[in-house]
Amino acid sequence: MPEALHLGQPRVCASMLNTVRNQMHPLTLRVSILVAFTLAAVRAADAQYQPIDLGTLGGTESSAAAVNNNGQVVGYSYTAGNVEVHAFSWTAVGGMVDLGTLGGLVSFAFAVSENGQVVGSSHTGNNEVHAFSWTAAGGMVDLGTFGGSNSVAVDVSDSGRVVGSSMSAGNAATHAFSWTASGGMVDLGTLGGPLSEARAVSESGQVVGYSYTAGNPEAQAFSWTAAGGMVDLGTLRGGASVSVDVSNRGQVVGYSAAAGAFSWTPSGGMVDLGTLGGASYAYAVNEGGQVVGYSYTAGNEYHAFAWTAARGMIDLGTFGGGSSVAVDVSDSGQAVGYIDTGYAFSWTADGGMAGLGALPDDINSAATAVNNNGQVVGYSWGLDTIPHATMWLLPITVTSALDKLIDQVTAYSLQKGLTNALTVKLKAALASWQTGRSNAAVHQIGAFVHQIIAKRDKALTEAQADTLIRMANEIVQAIKTGTAL
Repeated sequence: MPEALHLGQPRVCASMLNTVRNQMHPLTLRVSILVAFTLAAVRAADAQYQPIDLGTLGGTESSAAAVNNNGQVVGYSYTAGNVEVHAFSWTAVGGMVDLGTLGGLVSFAFAVSENGQVVGSSHTGNNEVHAFSWTAAGGMVDLGTFGGSNSVAVDVSDSGRVVGSSMSAGNAATHAFSWTASGGMVDLGTLGGPLSEARAVSESGQVVGYSYTAGNPEAQAFSWTAAGGMVDLGTLRGGASVSVDVSNRGQVVGYSAAAGAFSWTPSGGMVDLGTLGGASYAYAVNEGGQVVGYSYTAGNEYHAFAWTAARGMIDLGTFGGGSSVAVDVSDSGQAVGYIDTGYAFSWTADGGMAGLGALPDDINSAATAVNNNGQVVGYSWGLDTIPHATMWLLPITVTSALDKLIDQVTAYSLQKGLTNALTVKLKAALASWQTGRSNAAVHQIGAFVHQIIAKRDKALTEAQADTLIRMANEIVQAIKTGTAL
């Protein structure tokens, strides 16, 4: 299994202990990532996407781990002097924000909800590592442990349910947990053995991961619900199994050592997704049931795949002579990942595999996540540089984007006076843009956003306001960063 994936994607690392060890040694993490790729001095040729440098917290290195549908990015960055590593949250409006630590020198953010809740782990003042939850209103909250020294949070639902793993008293065992602000940390138990770890959570509160069973030295995939507890999902033809992701429809995906990638549903049980000739591993599933991951081929290369019930496993290919891994997929079916020769990629059924390129001074990149708006995040680096958190944006035409925003306002059938007031501002911005006055266009879009905020929860629902603000912010970001055509 490609080592870079395990280092770069904490959700699929070998165990919580390995996650904590990586966090304890961030320089080792960076070096391992760089060594894992061959630094080919060839830039990906495709130029559909525009890479944007998300910056750092004052140090030389940063990396993005996740992005929500509002364009909020989380990850880690070195601070000034490169002594400390801190979790960050980045937005187009606010830039990169330092989330701080729980008293130590190091923190990492691994996941972010649609509501902006960030989770990860941080060193404490006594050099333990604890899971945290961060919100803009409440800051960083220590989720505690089951009595041991270490815990890690790896995923969070929009309702605020955080999942991860924690050590017990004396570090004798590691158990999966679920945490909420009202209920605190709840032990999800095990399948009879001393260890369980959570990997992902759905909006209904379904938690998936793996656990050891009584007397069995091999892990078994599990699904946990408040009503049914922890259920052993079994394996494909024996051996160990691990579940790594779950959709809001209850579809669980992962891999079984004896066979390969699997999909599991309560009604259909565990289904073998097949291979491209060798072992296969699933890593993410979207709400349409599309699964992505990678599989070894008969020639012992590994290629990214996409699987659907209708079409089976599709080889997404590669380019530049390297192997490929898909690590995330949007609900529209856009898969992202990396080529082991150092290129981030995006794949769609219509366009195939496209290289995302790298930042101007870099030649290598890797994608770690994608949202439903097509924003891809990861990191980019060069022969003599270290990684910077990167977002890849599709170039947009400001004119068409403003027209689309005007259409969206009209489609909501708001009060006539409000519709007119909003569209007047957007049409003024459009006129400014088309006559080369980009600063004026930004100010006029800003006035539009201010009016939306004033009418939120009044003449506009929260969902309507959030959609309009997101669309407006994307246009402003495109203008400011030069991604607009």
